[in-house]
Parts: sequence; C-alpha cells; structure tokens
Amino acid sequence: MIRDDASQKEEIVEKKSLKLISPVTGRRVLIRFPFVTNKSYNAAKEFQSSIRFIVKLIPTFLGNLQKLNELLESSACYEALLIWSRQFNYDAKVFRRRNQHPRACQALRSTRESLLKHVLQVVYNSSVLNPAKLNIYPPSTSSVYGETSTEMVEEIINRLNITSSDSFLDLGSGVGQVVLHIAAATQCRVAVGIECREWPLFYSKAMDSSFRRWMKWYGIPYQRYELLEGDFMDEKFRHYINEATIIFINNIAFTPALNYQLEEIFLTLDDGVRIVSSREFAAPDLRLNARNVNDFCAIVKVESLRPAPVSWTSKMLPYFVHTIDRRKRAEYLASRSSSSATKKRFKGSKNSQKKAYVCEAFTNGEAT
Repeated sequence: MIRDDASQKEEIVEKKSLKLISPVTGRRVLIRFPFVTNKSYNAAKEFQSSIRFIVKLIPTFLGNLQKLNELLESSACYEALLIWSRQFNYDAKVFRRRNQHPRACQALRSTRESLLKHVLQVVYNSSVLNPAKLNIYPPSTSSVYGETSTEMVEEIINRLNITSSDSFLDLGSGVGQVVLHIAAATQCRVAVGIECREWPLFYSKAMDSSFRRWMKWYGIPYQRYELLEGDFMDEKFRHYINEATIIFINNIAFTPALNYQLEEIFLTLDDGVRIVSSREFAAPDLRLNARNVNDFCAIVKVESLRPAPVSWTSKMLPYFVHTIDRRKRAEYLASRSSSSATKKRFKGSKNSQKKAYVCEAFTNGEAT
C-alpha cells in the first residue's frame, strides 16, 4: 500500500513538474502540477506564497510574481506555466551572475521567522499526501496520533531559551515536524526524533527530503537533526534519553503504564534537564510526603505553557515543562531528618528529667 502511494507520487513528478532555480542559492526545486486543491489546501496559493517570499528578499522579481498571478487567476495550462518557470530561471541566473545574491541573504534575516513557518507548511503539505493514513492505529494503545501545532512549538522555543549546548529529543516524533522546526529555529546542538509507526515514518522520510531541499533553496541554515525508526522504549535508544537536555513527549494518549515507565527512566536524569509533555507527570503545587518522596514527582519543578491549538481537539490546551531539580526533595529529607533528631533530643531530655525526678524523690525519701 505504501509503495503504491510512493510510485504515484514519483509518477506525478516525472510527468508534470516545474523546475525552479533559486536566485538566492542557485539550488533547484520541483513544483508538482496540476496543483492540488481541496477544502483545506490550495497548492497554487502556496506556490504564489513561495514566490512572494522571493520578492520580499529580491524586489526585482516582482514582475515575475505579477505574471504568475495572472496565469493562476486564468487557470493557465501547464505549458504556459512552464514558459513562466523558464523565464524565472533565466532571471535567477542573471541575478546570480551579477553577484547580487549576498544582499538577498542579508534580507533573509528580517523575514526568517515568517519564511520558516511557510517552508514548514510547504514541506508538510507536499509530503503528507494523505493525512488520514496517520490515524490508522490499533485501538486502546499508546499509538494514537496527534500533532503539536506550530504555535505550541514556538511557545516552547520562546520559553525554554534553547542554546547550542542543548540536545533536543522528541519521543514519538510522528512525521518529524517538531524536530524540523527546532532544528531550523534554534541553535540546539542536535535535534532527534524517534518514531515506530509505519505511516508517520513513511511520511517523515518525505518530510526530511523536502525540508532539506526547500531550506537549501531559500538559503536558510539549520542545525543537525536525525529522524530515527524504532520504539523509544527500546534499550538501544536509552543513550539518546540520557544525553538529551530537552525531552519532548506528546503523551496525552499514553497508557498509565507507559507514563509510569517513562517516569522510572526520568528518575536517573541530571538536574536541569527539561521534559515538555502534553500531560503533566506531576501537579505544579504537589506537596511532598513519605509516600511520594521517592517518586519522579519529587524531583521536578512543573510549569504550564500558554495554551495553543492541537490537532486532536478544538480546544486550546497547555503543555507542561518539568525541570529536574532535586533540591526540593533534599530539603524535605533534611527537614525530616532535623525533625527526627529534634524529637529524639526532646524524648531524651524528657527521659533525663524523669530519671532525675525519680532519683530526687528516692533521695528525699531516704532522707525522711
């Protein structure tokens, strides 16, 4: 079934496509034709948006955009668009021969955030050809598919202040969109995703290929990343968990047993490691006691992020940041130890007083 989808995709590209040369980098990218249009997606408008970003970087390409708009409004045939693409490519080559592309690279900085959001959307739409396939999973399992929105990833980036010393890990990375976003929008040392389900894995490979093409086409730098295949609970992936400084988990549909297994693994992580999840592992205002002092909840500080859209409900939901911090547990144990010592001293003092009273009474009795 997967091979059929892949062969259909290749057939479309071979038969009908527009090849575009980037005036910024000289790289080539293929635009599929005819343009896909449905209730939620319009590939023609997406194509227009891609060229509109080129105009933002290089205003001299405004004429190319205006001509493209005319062709799309009149539902032009493939041949007319092919002629347009050849003119665009000629102009791109001339622009680069005049050595003007460094200016476009400088202009990239001012529009990078909005351009990146556009690229991620193009990558998803051109790679995940049948999103319904992502919802094929066994019932009553932890494999339920749900996507984290771009807005939530941006909230995570803004709140966590991800630096070059951070290693990001997505446990159950789906089609890989969170990993790609983190790799492109932050200075993280590496971003890694682990996924085991068939269809998300299949689409993640297309996402990976498309992401690299478009990022290079626009000249947008990104950090090193990996999209791995397998069960993230497998022992062979344990070193990724141990080395990560930021772990992301969309665990809203995980079974209690799986969440507990993760808590047991997280108990060994270093202080300062941050775990972002769609369901909290501990209440933010949890009070420690003798029953929970050895649990994972005793070594984390929990904060909620600003609510954002998610794919599995129309409601805005928050995610939660758990920061490993053993000071609270240490303070609790120290207070218990201090309290115990105080009780012993108090008990010892009372016993001493009692003995002294008995001795005094005995002595007085003898004297009488």
